[in-house]
Amino acid sequence: MSNEAELRISPVGLDATGHKVLQVVLALLGDEDGIRCALLDADDASGHLVIVDMDSQQGRSVFPGLSSGQVKLLLGGPPASGRNIVSLAKPVHVNALRDMLLKICRRMQVQLDASLHDLKAPAAAPMPATDDTAPAAAPDLLTILSNARREGSVLALAIDGDELVLVNGATRAFAALREGAEERLFAVGPEQLACRQIDEADFESRTHGRTLGALDNLLWQCAVHAEPDRLPAGIGDETPVRLKAWPNFTRQGFRNDYFRIAAALARQPASCAQLVETTGLDRRSVVGFITACNAVGLLVALPPEGADPEKVTPLHKAATPERRGLLARLAQRLGLAQA
Repeated sequence: MSNEAELRISPVGLDATGHKVLQVVLALLGDEDGIRCALLDADDASGHLVIVDMDSQQGRSVFPGLSSGQVKLLLGGPPASGRNIVSLAKPVHVNALRDMLLKICRRMQVQLDASLHDLKAPAAAPMPATDDTAPAAAPDLLTILSNARREGSVLALAIDGDELVLVNGATRAFAALREGAEERLFAVGPEQLACRQIDEADFESRTHGRTLGALDNLLWQCAVHAEPDRLPAGIGDETPVRLKAWPNFTRQGFRNDYFRIAAALARQPASCAQLVETTGLDRRSVVGFITACNAVGLLVALPPEGADPEKVTPLHKAATPERRGLLARLAQRLGLAQA
């Protein structure tokens, strides 16, 4: 691809640390994801994508004057929504920023490559709010909860102005403010969901006397209800994964299909494609399990080339009694594990 199709990115109001984090992320996007970006000077806000630190005076003063056609990624400040506006809570870590920029830039890159003759104007690569292939413009519930867990954010989640659930990513807890609040959140799409950042004192005062739930349980149920058809970022159909720990089916709800997948992974790492073949389950169930485990930090993705075939027993062979733990033996007794 020629330099003409590079995405121009303007950093506005970023401090030295934020600028270094952005440089690292753009290097990763270029080296590992094939995203070509040109980082403009701090005083040049003409980029296709403008990354604005809303906690800085410069960011707050520049933001209102940006073009409606430019995509704006707002760091810090109150969460905002609107056409071509995406918010990311602080502190901003490399992984979180990379995930967000990868979604935004991939969409913009396609439009730029298809419209090279219009690239001179900042508005050449708008991200239509009505296009459901641009998830970064309207983060879904699973993304919001995962980011809160990773970044320690404290959020209030609402539908049509009615705040239903408070989330504390720092303590990994949540509280439902209405009966059936979780189910209502699971049932709506990203465009109906609103979230705002609150402080811990607000969380404490509004949850006083209420029963707190584990954020991981909410994340798990969210992943299950989402019924994803795509694997999490960084995990492909042939990527081997392993469990760091056994899922807490007592608290998170028992499912036959998930138990069978967990039993297979308890013996040894496997990819999504291998799990579909060896468990006999449909791909959607396997993707759902991998997504749920990944969301609560129970999954580790191994290098693409997989494990050394000399050191790992092929999946179709039985695990030795020494390696088969109590839960795996229970699974076999129930007829849920592969022999």
